[in-house]
Amino acid sequence: VGERRKDFALRCDVLDQKSEGESFDQDFDGLFTLWLTSYVEVSCSASYRRVMAGIYKKHVKPWIGRKRLEEVKKKEVYQLLARADKAGLSSSVIKKIRMCVSAPYAWAEKSLGLAVISPTLGLVYKVKEKKTTKRDRVIKEDDLARFLEVSDRTKYRVYFRLLATTGLRPSEGLGIQAKDLEGDVLHIRRAVTRMEFSDLKTSAARRDIPLTPDLKALLYAQRRATLFQTKEGWLFPSGGGPPAMVAVESCFKRCLKATTVYKRGGHNHLKKLSVITPPIRFSLYDFRHTFATKMAERGMGAKILQYLMGHEDIATTLSYYIGVTDAMREEAIEMMAKII
Repeated sequence: VGERRKDFALRCDVLDQKSEGESFDQDFDGLFTLWLTSYVEVSCSASYRRVMAGIYKKHVKPWIGRKRLEEVKKKEVYQLLARADKAGLSSSVIKKIRMCVSAPYAWAEKSLGLAVISPTLGLVYKVKEKKTTKRDRVIKEDDLARFLEVSDRTKYRVYFRLLATTGLRPSEGLGIQAKDLEGDVLHIRRAVTRMEFSDLKTSAARRDIPLTPDLKALLYAQRRATLFQTKEGWLFPSGGGPPAMVAVESCFKRCLKATTVYKRGGHNHLKKLSVITPPIRFSLYDFRHTFATKMAERGMGAKILQYLMGHEDIATTLSYYIGVTDAMREEAIEMMAKII
C-alpha cells in the first residue's frame, strides 16, 4: 500500500532474480531503495525511515550510490565514516551512516537470498573523541515557575504541567485519551510523535502512573473540556482535531520567548527598550530529565523511578541523575559523617 510503481517493479525484478538464482543487477542505490520500501516502511517507524533516508541521501549516496554491490569496498565505507567524523558529526550519526550500508546488505542476504558480502564486515572504525560541553538538562526551579506562569495562558497549560509532574515522554503525554484516566491512575498506552500515531517505545513504557490530587483535578477538568472534541476522546486535541506535536512545539517556543523580561517605556510605557532578563532556554524533553533528577534528590528508589520513567534497563534510569547534583553529593557527605 502506497508503494511507488518504480519501487514495486524493482522489488519484482529482485524476486525474479532470486528465483532464477541470478545476482542483483542493480547498483547500491537500488538495493537501498528496495530495503527502505520493502523492509523499513513495513517494520519500522516513520521517523526511523525519515532519518535513515535523510542520512543516506546526504552522506552515502553521493559516493557509493551508483556503484554495483560487488564494487563497494571496505575502504570506501571507511572513507565515508572518516569524512563524517572529520565534519564533526556525532557518533550516533556516524553509526547510522554505517548502518545505511550494512543493513541493506544483511537484508539482501537473509531475506532475498542474494550471495552478497557486506563491505562493513570486519570493518573497525573508532570515532574520534570530540570536546563537547554538555548543558544542564535540569530546569531551575525559578525558570520552571516562570515558564509555567506563561504557559497557564495557553491551551496546553495542563499538558506542560503533566510533563513536569510525571516525567512522561512528550509523545506519551500527547497520546492520552479520556479512557486512560481511571480513578487516581493514568494509563499510558500510546504515543503521538511528530511523524505518526505510534505504539509505545518499549514494553516497559506501558505503565500506570499514580496521580497527585492537584494533577488529578487538572486532568479531569481537561477531560471534561475536551471530551466531545474528537471521537477518540484525545485529551490534548489540536484545533478540535487529532493531537499534533508540531502544534505543541510551536506553543512551547512561544512560551519560552514570552518569558523575556523587558525594560519598557514610551508614552504608554509598553515599548520594549531593552532586555532585563533573557528568555529561558530548555527543551521539551528536559521536563523528563528534571523530574528524574528531582525524584532522585528526594530519595525515590531507583526501581520505582525506573517504572515511572518507563525504562527497560535500569542503567538508563540511573544515567539521568546519579552524580549530577550538588544536593545529592551533600546528602552523601552527611550520611558518610554519621557512619562513625
